[in-house]
Amino acid sequence: MARETLKNFLSNYLGLQGTSISYGVDAASGGDSGHIDRGDDLGVDPNTEKELLNFESGESLLGDYVQFITSQENNFFKISGGVKEGLVNKRGDYITNAQDAGAENVFVQQGTDLDANINQYSNSGYLDNEDMKVSDVINKVGEPGSEGHQVLSSIEGTALTNTGQVITNVLGDQSDVVKLTRLMNTQYNRFTGDNTRGPFKNSGTNVSEFETKNESDEGTFLMQDKFGEHEKSNYKISLDDLKDLGSSLLLKACGWDPSSNPADSLDPSTDVSDDTIINKSDNLKVPTSNVRAQNSFGAPVNESGESIRSGRGRDTFNDSPVQSTFYNDKVQFTRKKRGLVKLQAAAAVITIVRSIDILTDLITVVSNVDDDVSGYISKEPDYNGQGPYVFGSSNQTASHIVDFLKKNLFVMTKFSLRQSLDAGIKILFGKSESDYKDSPHLDDSSGYWLSVAFSILRRSESAIEKLSNFNELDTAVDNILNVFYDMRNTSLIQFINVIATVGDISLQKSGGNSSLTGMINTKSPHDVDFLPDSEGSRVHKGRRSDGVSSLERSISARSIPSAYLLPGNVIKAAVDMGNIFTGQNPAKGMLGSGLIEKTYLDMNLDGSYNKIPDRVVKELEDRLEAEYVPFYIQDLRTNEIIAFHAFLDKLTDTIGTTYGSNTGYGRLDPVRNYETTTRSVSVGFTLIATSKEDFDEMWFKINKFTTLLYPQWTQGMKIQSGKNSFIQPFSQVLGATPVVRLRVGDVIKSNYSRFNLARIFGIGDKDTDIQTLTSRDDTGGLVNSLVSAADPTSGYNKFVTKAFYTLFGSPLQFEEAAKDLLGGGAIAANALNAVADIGQNFLVNGFANPLSVALIMNQLRDPDIDNSITIPTPTTGIGRFVNAVGTDRSSIDTDAIGLNGYTRMAFVKLKPTRGKPYFCIDNNREYILDRSIDVMVAKKETSNQRAKVSLKNNRGINSGNRTRFGSTRTVYKVIVVDPSEQNLFGKTFTVYHTDLEPDYADTFNKSAGLVLSLQNPLAALGSGIKAVALKAGAATGMLSDQTIDQMLTDLNLTSEEARFMSPEYRGKVNNPITKAFETSMGRGLAGVLDGVTFDWLDGDFGWETDWNSRAPTGVKISFKLDVIHDLPPGLDHSGFNRAPLYNVGGVMDHVAGDSNGRNESRKFNFKSRMKRNMRTSKGIDDVD
Repeated sequence: MARETLKNFLSNYLGLQGTSISYGVDAASGGDSGHIDRGDDLGVDPNTEKELLNFESGESLLGDYVQFITSQENNFFKISGGVKEGLVNKRGDYITNAQDAGAENVFVQQGTDLDANINQYSNSGYLDNEDMKVSDVINKVGEPGSEGHQVLSSIEGTALTNTGQVITNVLGDQSDVVKLTRLMNTQYNRFTGDNTRGPFKNSGTNVSEFETKNESDEGTFLMQDKFGEHEKSNYKISLDDLKDLGSSLLLKACGWDPSSNPADSLDPSTDVSDDTIINKSDNLKVPTSNVRAQNSFGAPVNESGESIRSGRGRDTFNDSPVQSTFYNDKVQFTRKKRGLVKLQAAAAVITIVRSIDILTDLITVVSNVDDDVSGYISKEPDYNGQGPYVFGSSNQTASHIVDFLKKNLFVMTKFSLRQSLDAGIKILFGKSESDYKDSPHLDDSSGYWLSVAFSILRRSESAIEKLSNFNELDTAVDNILNVFYDMRNTSLIQFINVIATVGDISLQKSGGNSSLTGMINTKSPHDVDFLPDSEGSRVHKGRRSDGVSSLERSISARSIPSAYLLPGNVIKAAVDMGNIFTGQNPAKGMLGSGLIEKTYLDMNLDGSYNKIPDRVVKELEDRLEAEYVPFYIQDLRTNEIIAFHAFLDKLTDTIGTTYGSNTGYGRLDPVRNYETTTRSVSVGFTLIATSKEDFDEMWFKINKFTTLLYPQWTQGMKIQSGKNSFIQPFSQVLGATPVVRLRVGDVIKSNYSRFNLARIFGIGDKDTDIQTLTSRDDTGGLVNSLVSAADPTSGYNKFVTKAFYTLFGSPLQFEEAAKDLLGGGAIAANALNAVADIGQNFLVNGFANPLSVALIMNQLRDPDIDNSITIPTPTTGIGRFVNAVGTDRSSIDTDAIGLNGYTRMAFVKLKPTRGKPYFCIDNNREYILDRSIDVMVAKKETSNQRAKVSLKNNRGINSGNRTRFGSTRTVYKVIVVDPSEQNLFGKTFTVYHTDLEPDYADTFNKSAGLVLSLQNPLAALGSGIKAVALKAGAATGMLSDQTIDQMLTDLNLTSEEARFMSPEYRGKVNNPITKAFETSMGRGLAGVLDGVTFDWLDGDFGWETDWNSRAPTGVKISFKLDVIHDLPPGLDHSGFNRAPLYNVGGVMDHVAGDSNGRNESRKFNFKSRMKRNMRTSKGIDDVD
């Protein structure tokens, strides 16, 4: 790189060829040739014949090369060419000037003003005076030893007084440096460290004297009014002046002081009356010039009374108003003038309320309507159900402009905006403007509300002004987006939405009661802690109402019912051991704690293999049905039930099938033969204690849970020794396997039902004939006739059977009969196949009877939707020919036959509330339901819900109706007939089809069930009597399903087949198989536990540290159940599911049945214990 630069220098600068230069030693002055000695010159470059260095002529090839390099790098301060002999600098001498040392350009020329200013950086001259100069103390270019390296370190400090103050000695023998410094302070500063002028603050001056302006300069500051000049006595101000200036700024910011110069400003020390404050505090903005420090009281003024800073500091000044404030040193946020602040807050709130009125009036004007926008501002929206709605039907205004503003500016409220605002203002501030000042909210936080109110008013003026500028509708439409963007973020709109939300919630809580007392005192329907304690409300509530303490959680482990056995043997052992009052006594722990409500104590249970009675187990299971998710384990050895909250984190169900293999000649694949199927359920859940009492019961439950993995032992061998008889220790042997039943919701439960067991007995098969009566001829004429009619071989029974299958069966069932009728043969068979091929195109899904489907489905379909049944277009077989002919079979208009929707007297279910509550026309109240209830359709009518505003000309709004949804809606009036809902029983609700779900039993009973009842009239009569009795028994809670069923059986009011399957008949064992099954029956899925894992050290649980309680307060438990089905699953000989595994949903409820045979009882328990969650728009529960 250097060679390339030299080449360029030689070629471009000198016009010579070459890439190097060299030197030869001129030894004219002596010395050996080839060596450079002192006095030898470098001589001439032999390549260029140029002098390398010649101080006499000034020529220098090397100097020119250096100049070339600096010029090529664009240096501004360049070096001149040639060579010049430099001066030798001695230590302490001034450095040679640059222009005298071969520089072409220099930074500062010597002898100029800039040269003098730069020299001041080295010595400013402020330390020099007539008596002494700084050069006398420090000489930078002097002899060694005078540089001043030791000047500061050589200064000796002065002593301190006994109070820690520095002793100042002006006339002492301080060093020259100290003297120079003191002389400078005396000459230039207002304050000195000695008595010459004194310090900024003397040690003996108190704070008051220091801050007050006086003749001395102590504690004062100077303000200058000239650039480049400093006056030591010019415009002196004190700290008190600055305080006054700050106070004056606050007064001006509040609008109390309208002056714009210091001389006319209000003296902050002057008292201000309350009237003055009130009269001058309504200024939301003040001029910017008023709140400048230079124009405030205490700022220095000139002879004319103007601020010395007037006209200074800015070329132009924008005096636009700025937001005002309210607080200063006379009126404070929480202390001074607190009563006045409260009055001002009340006045500001009144102003906001009136601004709200102005805004709603402007909306009315903008909307160009004359009805005070009654559909939105003052009218409560009509009840329209859950939807869907006709386009535009939800518009409650008479103007689409107002509708746009409502939906994009204001919060959506159940009650009208005006009602909600009035209610919210009452809640927060009082009933009327005169009450605002006494509002507890303003009294507690008057400063806060005043600040909020002022902020709202300041930020909302411009938006209201813009809205008020609209005079015509067309103008408003053209600029509606601008208004929207300007207003939607204003504080007034946001405040309106908050107040409206508070008011709307209060009105919903009080059921529309707008009185202040009604809104405050009524229990909110959404305040779940007011719900009574029940199985269904535990997951909603936070705390129990009937707990052992007011802090007990509703989901505490002890809140869920269980059943534990305390045998008499254990109690007697404690008594015999003398442990009644001291020592180990299990009864003390169970009967002395909260476990007493879960302990089954029976004097008859004092032997071996004690069990809690089946009646108790079934009743407890009925009660557990009302749990959010029933989750419990039943020990079949003792019938004890351990129930848990379903805090599940794992639930898997594994079904594995094993097949054997056989191979055959000519086949590669083996033939698989079924061998067995196994099923296992894996469960993981969390058990946690929420209190110490909960903790104690949790550990009892854990210990009971562990017994499910160990056997039950026999009593042991009894030994007689003299007068003593006792059990030989450790002579006990295995007595019972720990078989359990597990229930997890409706997913994991038993597959037993008496109906499915009856099918295993062959009930329903053609060749099964059950005769439980002694003699059918002895039953009487009518009964004998009914029994004879049920005989499958009778002509009547055959006729009814054919009628049923004709009406509800597939038409394809008659294909074989038609072949026989035509006499068989290939021609007849082919003709029937062709007819069947065509006919299948008209059948639902190719096989279902369209008439029976329409009969059922028309009841289930929403009558407001286009419910025409579209018949599929045939695309195969001879159906193509029919389609080509042009036969019009596109649809069947079901509206024309009036079968859409539920009919009058239909029993259906009203769904749980989803979003909007249900409206009761009997008391004009709305209800929130957590579970479905039974209702009966009393009336079905059409309600016109066309759009209230024409949508055709509205911009950006899609006109017309919804697809497949008409412009009217069908309204049902339903009557509550659910006996579990005593408070709602008989009340009428207005609902829509989407609010209802079918009762499959009612739909079947009024269609196929009627026909089937003719097949076996005696059984149908018994079934009807049983249905009524079961409903009555469940409603009264006096008789269970089993008791009623047994009573009807003993009275011969059931069918012979039902009587045959009954476990008992008139006090005696009737069917031992049924008896064996139902004695140990439960709703849980039977099996054995295959291991359990307790995770004690999960990070989510702390440890209790009380006596004998040093253990975790929670645990994660996981286990596996190896399933033992009550009835073997699979298909029966007829091809139907003989014992379904998952009895879930309404359909499966009828297919699988209830394992305990108490379906009505468990339904009633489920609903009656959930009815406590029914809430109204007036408050918790029904409060008529």
